[in-house]
Amino acid sequence: MAEYYESVEVADIARELINDYHQGLKEAKIVFLFRDKAPKYRERVTLGAARRTNPIESTLIGYDFVIWIGEDEWNGMDKKTKRALVDHELSHCGLDEKGNWTTYDHDFTGFNAVLARHGYWSGDLKLMKKSMQQLNLFEKPKLERVK
Repeated sequence: MAEYYESVEVADIARELINDYHQGLKEAKIVFLFRDKAPKYRERVTLGAARRTNPIESTLIGYDFVIWIGEDEWNGMDKKTKRALVDHELSHCGLDEKGNWTTYDHDFTGFNAVLARHGYWSGDLKLMKKSMQQLNLFEKPKLERVK
């Protein structure tokens, strides 16, 4: 069974990111945890996760969100990658149109093989491409199926 414990290191990075990019989360009560080992599903590692606490959990533990990071994977990351991972997990958290805490899905999802065959065919992929071009993150993708 996985073990979880609070992480000051993740919380410190999150505090900086909330201040810089996620001001809407300044009032959120978020607990940042390490999970001793990142889980794998079909050979894909889940580096971390963010979730909204349910009303009972919120009452019992006093947090609006729980964010955990796989410590075994974290220890092999450089500082830039750690910040990107925490930023990613914070991006799942926010307020809905009624002012209630909620979680958000990813802006885009897909398969490398489909992208290689059909290009940026969907609206979310087109938006991702535009963003990446503006940031000059790539020229022409060389994609292969992740196993």
